[in-house]
Amino acid sequence: MKAILHPIFAGVLGSWLAIGLWASQDDTRSFHDVLVSYSSPAGAGPLMSRLLNPLVIALALLLFERRRLLQRDSALIIVTSMLAAVFGLFGTALMARILRLPKDLAASSVSRYCTAPLALAVSNSLHSSAPLTVAMVVASGFLGIFVARPLLSYLEVDGSRERGLAIGAVSHVLGTVTLASWDEYAVPYCALCFVLASGFAAALAAIPPVQAALLWVLPS
Repeated sequence: MKAILHPIFAGVLGSWLAIGLWASQDDTRSFHDVLVSYSSPAGAGPLMSRLLNPLVIALALLLFERRRLLQRDSALIIVTSMLAAVFGLFGTALMARILRLPKDLAASSVSRYCTAPLALAVSNSLHSSAPLTVAMVVASGFLGIFVARPLLSYLEVDGSRERGLAIGAVSHVLGTVTLASWDEYAVPYCALCFVLASGFAAALAAIPPVQAALLWVLPS
């Protein structure tokens, strides 16, 4: 069942189904109206978002538990994260130029592999659309969910360290959560890599010469 319908999509589709049923019983509100209420500060959406705090604490405990392992490989993790940030920024910009994407979409795609808050920092540096940036971050995460496992299996990447660093560099939180279901030993590497790569990307994008270089590579 998980191979056909990922739990994240099951949750989203289940929420939409519940909203649709609610709207069908209320003649005064449409699906969109109920969705707006769900997302409002008094709605169920923000209430469920509070579960993110326990999730972060649980992830931090997992990192603490594997701290000696992470310290041993700290140099490799830092170098991998820095390279992921550089190639992520400029590789995405170059690919956008090759594909001749619209300027707004191209600039919003540059930070696709970062966590949403740091992706927005990159977006602000490049003066791109914040909503479009978040959409690209989510789309990149979903792509990682579907592609990562079969691709790594095809390439015969069996090491937990290599899996974690590879997925963390491109698929941020969504990839990390999914990875926990099939290789829990790779999760600490994945979590640390996506945090560092996102931070390095935001720091690089804030440097004026790097901004100028990215804007030069991006389609005009």
